Amino acid sequence: MTAVETRKESSSAPVALTPPPPARAVGLALAAITAAAYAVGLGRPFDYDGSITVGLFVRHGSLLDDFRSVYAFNNQPYFSFVEHLVWSAGGHSEAWMRIVPIAAGVAAVGIVAAWVTARWGARAGIAAGAVLAANPMFATLSRSVRGYSLMVLGCTIATIVLVDARAHPETLTRARKVAYVAGLGIAIGTQVYALLVLAAHVVTLLVDRRFDRTWVRRIGGVVVVGALPYLGMVSELRAAMRARHGDFVPGFPASTAREVLGHDVIAYVLLGAVVAYVAVRVAWRRALAPAVVTIACAVTAIWIGLHPLDLYPRFLVWLVPVVAAAAAWFVARHPRGIALVAIAILAMIVTDATAWNTAPIASRAVAQTVEQARADHLRPCATNWDGNVLAGYTDAVTSVKLPASALACDVVFGIAQRSSALLGQIACGYRTVRVLPGTLSIVELSHPIPNRAPVC
Repeated sequence: MTAVETRKESSSAPVALTPPPPARAVGLALAAITAAAYAVGLGRPFDYDGSITVGLFVRHGSLLDDFRSVYAFNNQPYFSFVEHLVWSAGGHSEAWMRIVPIAAGVAAVGIVAAWVTARWGARAGIAAGAVLAANPMFATLSRSVRGYSLMVLGCTIATIVLVDARAHPETLTRARKVAYVAGLGIAIGTQVYALLVLAAHVVTLLVDRRFDRTWVRRIGGVVVVGALPYLGMVSELRAAMRARHGDFVPGFPASTAREVLGHDVIAYVLLGAVVAYVAVRVAWRRALAPAVVTIACAVTAIWIGLHPLDLYPRFLVWLVPVVAAAAAWFVARHPRGIALVAIAILAMIVTDATAWNTAPIASRAVAQTVEQARADHLRPCATNWDGNVLAGYTDAVTSVKLPASALACDVVFGIAQRSSALLGQIACGYRTVRVLPGTLSIVELSHPIPNRAPVC
């Protein structure tokens, strides 16, 4: 960045709590377009994780039960609580269950677009909002019954508040202070990996020598809000941590980079080049380096030191707005670069959006068959994995983990290919095996052989 550009940016007008009309217009326009796009396939069946959310944390019990239990870290407490409110109000369909995550994702897109427009102009704001909305990982998670878009929204709000407060302390109004604590606290209380964002904020404030009593109170408030939903499940979380310790995954950084940069190879290359260029141009900045180093060190420690069984790129989906901001910075300083960013956006849309209306798992159809089996006075069962898939729709199925357990079943259902091995072993103990048409590896087994364990 040249000296002229540096002076120009440092002398920019303070970003108000309410963005100026042009910024609001861009933000609202991008939000409206994103909402219309994300509404495609609104009523499709739940996927695996979404079905677990609905089946284990939404359909049953009281609202407080969302803060008392966990299943393989699948409970995202604050999100489950909000979804439970929707369910209790009568919103039982797949479409109703997707309203909250889509709204959070749409809000994140609108806020990013408006904030960038206020700083660098409408062209950059449109680029930022489009990059975020089109990212396949962000779009998929925002359209799933999971809390990742809520986490991204909270992290984005808190980071914007911090960035604006560092540049223009007068923008740190009471409303923004509350937004910071509530936003980041809810993000952490939804998905614990948002703690990495909090760590980056703390280190940035320490390096800036701005970690005074007021910021200590705000960070303390974030910790309280973020920790509160986990207090009732501490023992279960400890047990899950011990049980879900996995092997080292060497490809995690590469897979995360690909998903954060857009998954599609064209988007991956173009946005990767843009991010690398921006990183080189601003790497000397004291404002950015502490956060980057903190996040990189924390992720490396988790990846190499802890290597948990559950380690997926989606846990770092809050990095996608950073890529969007980098693309906006690039476009603001190199207007012709909008062509490269537009190609990346189009590549992401073509790669991902074509499958938005498809159902990867026929969970709803199988659940209806399970209910019919129960109505016919049969004992329906499913493999443990498939039982979780069906949990969002029915309680009539019993999960089996071992072939011998199927002796207590009249009908055994399997949904995904990953269930085929166990289903094959179970089939050895049955006289009749019938494959249900029109679905992926759904197998119905009936008439168990008396006193014979299904072992091949």
